[in-house]
This record gives sequence, structure tokens and C-alpha cells, in this order.
Amino acid sequence: MAEYLEPIIDQVVFEPKFVSWSCPSCDSDYKRKNCMSDGKYCAMQHSEKLELAGQEILLEDLRQWCIFQNSRDLPLDQFVQPGNIFKYMFKEPSFYFEYVKITHEICRNRITTECANIAIETLGILPDVIEKCLMDTFEGPDPEEDDNLLFHQFTSEWQEQGVGLYPGVVINGKTFRGRMTPDNVFEAVCAAFQTEPKSCRIWQDKMSIPIPVGQSTGINQLTLLYIVLAMLLVNVSIILGYRHYLNRELKRDMDVQVKSAVS
Repeated sequence: MAEYLEPIIDQVVFEPKFVSWSCPSCDSDYKRKNCMSDGKYCAMQHSEKLELAGQEILLEDLRQWCIFQNSRDLPLDQFVQPGNIFKYMFKEPSFYFEYVKITHEICRNRITTECANIAIETLGILPDVIEKCLMDTFEGPDPEEDDNLLFHQFTSEWQEQGVGLYPGVVINGKTFRGRMTPDNVFEAVCAAFQTEPKSCRIWQDKMSIPIPVGQSTGINQLTLLYIVLAMLLVNVSIILGYRHYLNRELKRDMDVQVKSAVS
């Protein structure tokens, strides 16, 4: 989604959120491998072909949120290592997208803490900042037993919004119910604007998507007013110019007639 969202990132409020499920009655071995907070938050079901414990998925969820949040909230010199060239290349949310991209390139589908740290160092992000952020989401020092404030918040929001889909997208408080593809989601995001950003119209032209009846063309009321005024000025100028031309021609004809009469 990065290539779709980044052109309009300054015009949207974007935040990644992560879903878990609760299983406090599961056996201790399962909770130790796949859950946090004594089974209160367990990783969503994933492919059994992956040699990946659910707890690693949950840790990566927290890690991604910390990278997103810190890249947005902290001054860059407190978030990236000194001399890091990436801080001159990316806007703040792009660190998150670039991290997700690099992590999957390096780790493929098994994103362990060790592999994630390689991606963090590749981007020049300060690993201690992310680790502290991750641990601060817990009420205590033990992730297996202590409650996690962030997952608690995500769970509450998931229930309040009634998303019901995983993965899911919420746009202006409404759950996207279409087919979950980047093109479809981006089209829905563009349609949610009262005045579409130019990048939306560029993408729609590229995809040969016509502007639906009643949908904004990307011209707001003020711009439309300026266009109308400009057209009026042009028309007035043309009329005045034509009247001046007619008066000049009329005067010339009268001069010719007077001279003819005198002669």
C-alpha cells in the first residue's frame, strides 16, 4: 500500500492497528508460544507451514507500531542514528512502510526479533528506542503475564467499530467491505474525500476510471469561482475590444462619406 498511500499521506490520518484474539483458558504451553498477558492476546491464525510462534507475530505487531509512532512523534535525531542518510530521503510515515518492505525482503515470512533488528539497523533506526517503546506498552516487565496497554486499546477499538474482518480497513469510521486489494482500497480512500487530491485523479486516469456522476473533479468551490471570474473578464475584454473596433470602423466609414460628399 505504500506506493498508493504515500502520495496522499499528508492529507490522510493513517495509523496501523493490529488484531489479536483472547484465549485465557488455553493450556500454558500454547499461551507461552502464541500469546501475551496470560492468554489475553493471542496471535491470529497463520499458516501452519510457517515455523513461526504466535508470540513472535505479536512482538512484530508492537515493533511496527513503535516504528510508525516514533518516526512521527520524535525528532529525527532521537529516532535515527547520526549520519543516517535515510532521514533525508523519507517523510516520517515512510520509515514505517520502508521497514515493512525491507523486513519482508530480509526475513521473508519469518520475522523474528533477530531478523527484525537487522532491518532496523539497515534503516539506521535506533534499536534501543524501539525496544523501549515496545516494553513501555506493557504494564510490567513480563510480557507473558503483564497486560499490554496497546493491544487492550486495539481490542476495544475493534469491538467498538465492529470491523469483523482481518485484515481490515476502516475509512472515516466505516469498514471497507470490498475485495481487499491495493487498487480497491485506494479507490475507496479517494472516494472518501470531499475534494479528491490530484494524485487520486492521476491514478484514476491511469486506471481509466471515469469520474462518477456527482463526484468531485478535484476543483474546489474557490477555484471554480476564480475560473468563472477569469472567464467573465476574458469575455468583457473581448466585448470591449470588439466595440472599440466597431467604433473605429464606423468613424472611418463616416470620414470616407464626408470626404466623398465634399468632393
